Amino acid sequence: MLDQESYQREHHQRMIDGVVAIDFIQNWKIVHEVKQSRAIEKASEFQLKYYMYYLKKKGIAIDQGVLDYPKLKERIELQLTPEDELEIDQVLHAIKTIINQDEMPPRTKKNICRSCAYQEFCFS
Repeated sequence: MLDQESYQREHHQRMIDGVVAIDFIQNWKIVHEVKQSRAIEKASEFQLKYYMYYLKKKGIAIDQGVLDYPKLKERIELQLTPEDELEIDQVLHAIKTIINQDEMPPRTKKNICRSCAYQEFCFS
């Protein structure tokens, strides 16, 4: 809702292949991800870089990504580097390894878990 209220002129929530839900894209060149706070900024950066990576793999050249913090009146511009792509490839490989295991890895509870959108997957 934050992105819809803050950026009313943009087309919101572009779902691509049922895999990524992009907050909004300007001219299919700049991907925006809207966040409330910088609490988990590194994760937010890699979420945005993953969206850029995913679109690149689909043949859509994205010039840059922007993390928007409307409540803070801040924005961070990001580029997808070859190093980022390598790290994303490694993370995706690790995810596939976990998925293919016979048993789930033990869950670890962190302070951020209480406000995580995926909390119900780990603790229900």
